[in-house]
Amino acid sequence: MANNVSNTVTVYPLGSSTSTALYTISGLNGPVGVALDAAHIYVSNNGNNTVTVYPIGSSTSTALYTISGLNGPVGVALDAAHIYVANNGNNTVPVYPLGYSPMSSFKDQFGHFLSVFMTFMGTYLTPFLIGVVIYLGL
Repeated sequence: MANNVSNTVTVYPLGSSTSTALYTISGLNGPVGVALDAAHIYVSNNGNNTVTVYPIGSSTSTALYTISGLNGPVGVALDAAHIYVANNGNNTVPVYPLGYSPMSSFKDQFGHFLSVFMTFMGTYLTPFLIGVVIYLGL
């Protein structure tokens, strides 16, 4: 659960009927969106325009890596290969390769380094973008 007042994300056991937390990630800046995969927690930090990635189950708030240069990220979603970020500040959805980190090198077919895999933008995005959902056709 993201709490942008206390700048924390608290993780609770799935299906639990109690409010006992497993652990809390602190030191965030306006966390709004949270996504999970089998090994990571992805947190959109609206206050510092980043998405920070943490290992699941870690009792420390040490990030594995941070995606920076965003503009008001308010949501984050995943599919099998990509990280999607809802940027409220400029009404875009940049898409990063899953496993992206500033230390990684991704190249296009021409050998150019990529930081953003692709970006959705244009008139079909609402002027008040607040989240992103990936439909996997289930």
